[in-house]
Amino acid sequence: MNKLKLYFQPMLLVFAAISCLFAYAPYNLVIIVPIVIAILLLHLDNLNIKSSIKAGLIFGFVFFATEVFYIFYSLNYIVKVGFYLSFFGVCAFSLFLATYIVIAFVLYSYAKSSSKLFNYVFLFPACWVLGEWLRGYVLGGYPWSDFGYILVNNPLFFGYYRIIGEYGVSWLLVSISGILLLLGLNYFKKNVLNKIEHLIAISFLAIILLIGYFTAQINYTTKYDKPFTVSILQGNVAVGTKWGNLDTLNMYKQLIESATGNLIIVPETGIANFEEYLPAGYLDSLASIASNKHAELLVGMPKLIDDEGNYYNTVTLLTNPDHPFYAKYHLVPYGEYIPARKELEWLYKDVTLPMVGFSHGPENQDAMIIRNQKIAFNICYENAFARELIHAAKDATLMINLSDMAWYGNSYAKDQHLQMSRVRAIENQRYFIQVTNTGLSAVINEDGVIQSILPTFRRLIATDIVQGRVGVTPFERLANYPIITLCILIIIFRIIFRIFIYLKLRYASK
Repeated sequence: MNKLKLYFQPMLLVFAAISCLFAYAPYNLVIIVPIVIAILLLHLDNLNIKSSIKAGLIFGFVFFATEVFYIFYSLNYIVKVGFYLSFFGVCAFSLFLATYIVIAFVLYSYAKSSSKLFNYVFLFPACWVLGEWLRGYVLGGYPWSDFGYILVNNPLFFGYYRIIGEYGVSWLLVSISGILLLLGLNYFKKNVLNKIEHLIAISFLAIILLIGYFTAQINYTTKYDKPFTVSILQGNVAVGTKWGNLDTLNMYKQLIESATGNLIIVPETGIANFEEYLPAGYLDSLASIASNKHAELLVGMPKLIDDEGNYYNTVTLLTNPDHPFYAKYHLVPYGEYIPARKELEWLYKDVTLPMVGFSHGPENQDAMIIRNQKIAFNICYENAFARELIHAAKDATLMINLSDMAWYGNSYAKDQHLQMSRVRAIENQRYFIQVTNTGLSAVINEDGVIQSILPTFRRLIATDIVQGRVGVTPFERLANYPIITLCILIIIFRIIFRIFIYLKLRYASK
């Protein structure tokens, strides 16, 4: 029996970790999360700190290996570093990310009390979200795969997104899962909660849902100026063919000629050459085409910034003679820049990946004024960092993300990226325009509802009406500070109380 238990429990963790994938887009099976949380809590109930480290490594490694498998596709098929190096890279990255699950599990195992109500409803959510936040912050951060994105289709949580952001929604989702587990256990066993605890659990669940219902009705932003049209150009250009390809340049010129929106947008590095290396007059011709339509033209393109050959990844407004631009601040490590370049030179010597030497743009860039609108930008990977967008977003009337998801093929990365864009729209209560090379390109309204979307891997133009909005949501004012402070206080309170009880017992024994 013990041997069976020895093998069954790790396999249950593996099953739970793999199944999490189906809670995210495009599957959106939210019910998986309470099941997974129930498995984790019941498993952790009987573990000491040493065993919780092992459990965290097993669950965390499988969870992230499943979630980031699209990176294997990118490394092996796009970057072409080879199967073994791609496999090793994904495994190493997954193992690193698993350490944040370990931190959450260890904190919980050390701080848990005799009260299952406190443990399941308050402490474990605090440990889990603190782990998510650390993962999204330390060493540049990787905030992909947070539980907070999963409830984007549930209007009861829209108000929470605008107040405490996706980390706050993650806390609520884990807490509700704990409540459901307690109520289920209490129904079958009748002795998990006493009457007061049972009442507290039901009341807390009711309060969460009621607050969610009423706060979802609050408008923190209002309409600004007249609606206008945007045209999203989805070029559907393969990653390996767009660099220095004249056919791509001509294709985008034709798409711009066909676009009818007041604002025309070309995706991330759609024009993949520096201005200095483009055919003479090419950018001016694009600007003239747009200006003759009384439209503005935004183009994703690299930009040389000094005589030493350093360059930015930018969104540039070509129809303004000064060519104002937004420069990507949060670059993808090993994809857009190489940390410890000298030490890792061996890794790149056989890789023919263009432009892996981007420079970081300035932090906290202001919104750009276009057609009497103030637009906040982010580029591709930056979409996962809500805290970095709100500086410009709270002063903006509209938000735009430019991406090139061709790096990840037809994987679920594109769906999860769109899921993040929808959350950004809800958190900031503004329209969010997602412009990608291969999809999913979409116009998302202030409630996170997809207003229009283009199919993947097709060369198309989407034209839709958008409405600028002004105002500041509570999340834009306070960012992640309230929810992270709450998590830290819950954990510290419990640890201090545990130490106090230990010292009291030790003193009494003397």
